[in-house]
Amino acid sequence: MLFRKSELRAGMSIPGKEPGQEEETDQAVKGRATRSRGRKKDSIRGVGLKQLRQVIGELQQGEIIPFATGGQWSNHDLLEFILERTGPADVYITTWSLTEEPVRAILDFTEKGLIRSLTCLFDYRIQARNPKVFQLIDSVIERKKLTKIHAKVTVICNEEWAVSIISSANFTKNPRIEAGVILTDTETAAFNIDWIEEEILNEQPLKFKRTENVRRDPGRRGD
Repeated sequence: MLFRKSELRAGMSIPGKEPGQEEETDQAVKGRATRSRGRKKDSIRGVGLKQLRQVIGELQQGEIIPFATGGQWSNHDLLEFILERTGPADVYITTWSLTEEPVRAILDFTEKGLIRSLTCLFDYRIQARNPKVFQLIDSVIERKKLTKIHAKVTVICNEEWAVSIISSANFTKNPRIEAGVILTDTETAAFNIDWIEEEILNEQPLKFKRTENVRRDPGRRGD
């Protein structure tokens, strides 16, 4: 979470901060992640993947990690960071917008064997907004669908890990502040895989969805 000194002066309290403890400067912290287990990482300035390694560090099972990027990393940086920790995995991506640099990064992860399979939902207007990028994804990504979507969800799963990233960021270069959450539990991953697969298969998944409706094993692709 991000706080400014002006908010403290107005009487805002910060959980875990004792009265009189040294406060942060007025400059907003760029790139921060906190963990639900109560261990807060120090704010570190840096760029992209290097900063993610410092700010988040190692993953643990069953964690909830809220983050704010401060414009310091993009979704493809975060995807690479997660894949470094999970090892080769099946990846599901949904995004409203897409640009060339993240696409080429994803293809590089695939060629290196970090991505075993790739399933994507893209907003249908990508085809008109960025035809060059559309031609690229159309030629190299087999399991994909153009649909009406604004959700930005990434799921990374294999036999040992099930990681979900839900954030405000598209798969574009993200110089603005974006925020989201990383969840390392199987239920969240399975829930998201379930509706993504059903949309891929034209099964109208979102009339009503709750987590108890999860059916798929997050470590396996849909048939």
